[in-house]
Amino acid sequence: MGMTDLEQRAWSRLTGEMAGGMHQYDYWEDAPEQIRQRYVDRELLELAAKAAGLRVKLWEGHSGTMCAIDDDRHGRMWMPLHDDGNALRLAVKLSLFDGLERRASEIAAQVNYDMDPCEATRRAIVRAAAEIQLQKERNEQN
Repeated sequence: MGMTDLEQRAWSRLTGEMAGGMHQYDYWEDAPEQIRQRYVDRELLELAAKAAGLRVKLWEGHSGTMCAIDDDRHGRMWMPLHDDGNALRLAVKLSLFDGLERRASEIAAQVNYDMDPCEATRRAIVRAAAEIQLQKERNEQN
């Protein structure tokens, strides 16, 4: 089974960091799930921020990828994977409500069948925003 565009981007970042000795995995599937998810989440956040026209700073914290809006207001935290308000504003900005309930159900089924509906909806919003940015980048390459 091949990797998605998002997984390929995450693998590229992981292998780039592997060169510095951080991780030693030969294949994407060899990396533990929590590491793969951390790298995918980082790509999701970067792409979603670009799609929304936001400049952000990302770093790794003890609870995963941390993200702040890079502006003149001292870097307000932006965590649409964990914050309902951030996710809702992202969805409104990108007009993502068409089919959102269906997307959230699909995401919950893919990630974890018992996922909280709010968590699944936030993840669906961020994934949809990331897909918008990936499509923009594909169109620019053609």
